[in-house]
Amino acid sequence: MWTPGPQKPIYYEDFLKRFKALDGSLNDDEAKILLLDLLRSNIAFTVFLFSGFELLPLQEVILKALFFRDNALIVGGRGTAKSTLISIFSLFYPIFYPGSKTCLISANFRSSRRILEFSEKLIQGKKSKLLRKCYTSNLSRQNDLYKFKLPNPCGSEVFALPLGTGGEGLRGTRASAVCVDEGLLITREIQEFVIRPFLTAKQNYQEQLEIKRNEDQLIAAKLLKPEHRTKFAKNKYLVFSSASYQFEYLYEYYKNVVDNCLGCAENKLLDPNEVLEEDQKPSYFAMRMSYEVMPKESFLDLTQINAAKALGGENSDYFKREYKALFSDASSSYFDLKKMHECTVKAGSLPTLQMRGESDCEYLLVCDPSYSAHKSSDYFVFAVYLLNKAEKTITLVHTYAQAGGELKDHYKYLIYLLRNFNIVWFTIDASGTEFIHGFNESEIAKQNTVNLGLILSEFDTDDVNEYANQLRQARNEYNLTARKIVYAQKFNQQNGAIRRMNENLQNMISAKRVWFGSPISANAAAMEKYQNIEMPFDVKNKKFLDMSNLEWMEEQYTWVSETKAQCAMIELKASSSGTFQYVLPEAVQRNKSESKIRKDNYTCLLMAGWTSKIFFDLMSQEDKPKQKMAMPSILR
Repeated sequence: MWTPGPQKPIYYEDFLKRFKALDGSLNDDEAKILLLDLLRSNIAFTVFLFSGFELLPLQEVILKALFFRDNALIVGGRGTAKSTLISIFSLFYPIFYPGSKTCLISANFRSSRRILEFSEKLIQGKKSKLLRKCYTSNLSRQNDLYKFKLPNPCGSEVFALPLGTGGEGLRGTRASAVCVDEGLLITREIQEFVIRPFLTAKQNYQEQLEIKRNEDQLIAAKLLKPEHRTKFAKNKYLVFSSASYQFEYLYEYYKNVVDNCLGCAENKLLDPNEVLEEDQKPSYFAMRMSYEVMPKESFLDLTQINAAKALGGENSDYFKREYKALFSDASSSYFDLKKMHECTVKAGSLPTLQMRGESDCEYLLVCDPSYSAHKSSDYFVFAVYLLNKAEKTITLVHTYAQAGGELKDHYKYLIYLLRNFNIVWFTIDASGTEFIHGFNESEIAKQNTVNLGLILSEFDTDDVNEYANQLRQARNEYNLTARKIVYAQKFNQQNGAIRRMNENLQNMISAKRVWFGSPISANAAAMEKYQNIEMPFDVKNKKFLDMSNLEWMEEQYTWVSETKAQCAMIELKASSSGTFQYVLPEAVQRNKSESKIRKDNYTCLLMAGWTSKIFFDLMSQEDKPKQKMAMPSILR
């Protein structure tokens, strides 16, 4: 459905009619202006002429909207080429608007860099001779800045910045157009209080002032009509994203932009009625596009989409969000995603995610091992939780997850965690305790004089007295100095252990006793603290790509989102024998590809919730003062 709303329409001149009406010859300036008008009004033709890249009709519509509207939100499913549109816009907008500054921002620097790298490939293409005339310099690459600069007299710039210091390092940045990639991953606070202020200053203001004064004189002399005044481009805020859950900020922002498009009286970002001059009213564009709107004979590869549909996943919330760009609620999950969202520390607040623990804090380490070398295997996961004994809460502050990684790398990362975090309790899936034995025998453990000891107590019981007995036994076994801190958690369906663990986690989330750390990039002090920390080895990201130290820190928040997303996928089902099962949807389980949805981060959170209770109970017993026996006295 296409709805223009009450906004002032933009009409394009019929250039064929205009050309036919031309008579005589044109001087150089007239020819240049005519050509510029032609190219600017026919974006698809211009893009093809300059680069050989053919836009689809729908892409041309969107690109025109990005050129002529001030605020735009594009919510698209996978395969709808959102990043490509940003790349095309960032290449051609600076050409038509000399002196402009176009800024690309994403939740992680890799994404915004990748967009400019795609732009670079277009410039270097065989059919891009005209584009290379505009972009005469190579892409400038620095640790925290990627930039194209067009030569004078144009002087426009296109640059990508990392969120880095939580926006602190970005304050003072100025731009005439901001493109936000994957807006759902950037918080309201950063978007509204850090990124949008980039646009508060007009570009080339002195030039605009001079033109206005000259035109005032021409109008006074009746040599220019007021309606023919030069119209200066207004600053732009453009957001591109996949769909989110309805309780997230992106959905609220989407509704506000749509309301402004339709002229609704409520939920407006800005009230056009408060602006007196028509040209100063902000304009809006919103589009939500499913993969289904893309032509079949286009760049879209339907192989994986059809595979997901064949698995029966077309009606799942995940498929609707990722491919159909539909916002969904989280009411069908066993674990309430909205409550988990509320248990996430706000950006900029403490505790953040951590690359190194605080010296006066204690941490719980949880491991869900996997030994397969295939990239389609389960994740090998380490998850570190900050312990708060006073409030009996845990906060996820660090995650390591690798599919198909090498055992020696897992050993290296374990050493890194033991060195950098004060680990006082270590929980591992009981089916993978051979990892502990193998680690103890490894060269790296011996070189670092580390030997981990197992606690043999078992707490899988509903019997209060037996649980107390096991606590007393564990108290005798536990030895932090000797690193006898490893507890093997069994997953026993028969005695109700899995049910107890899931119910416990659900209750902890409801009671806000499970928390997720805020992103490092949203806190300047945290960024400065961890900027020089080194990876224990070349850790790969979720897509099996190499990472810089900055990307390694940014990746931590990706794993927070992944952990919550895995929990949100868990369904409660009853088996034929009547026992409860906590599983991923059947359609998801049938996907065996590298990009499949896993539940290993959820498993770690499950173990963390249950064994943190054991640890807190163990420590509270230790802190109890020993009772003195009453000594009988002799009466005289």
